[in-house]
Amino acid sequence: MKRLEELRKKIDALDTQLLRIIHDRLASVEEVGKIKKELGLKPLDSTRWNAVLEKGFIQADSLGLRKAFVKKILDTIHNEALQIEQII
Repeated sequence: MKRLEELRKKIDALDTQLLRIIHDRLASVEEVGKIKKELGLKPLDSTRWNAVLEKGFIQADSLGLRKAFVKKILDTIHNEALQIEQII
């Protein structure tokens, strides 16, 4: 039981780190959105998005993660990022 509790504490700490990283990423997205607005650019840059996905797939392979799983995560984060940029 003690080992289970230790692992759950580790998972909780990792979840906290994940959320902080996502927060920091979205804060950067907000800054990007401001720059795009100043430059008259649209929120979606499909070339950049495809590059992000490709990099994610390469990392997924090297970490032994399923590409479909990584795509879901990146899609969710990207959709939130687009919403933030559209609000700006």
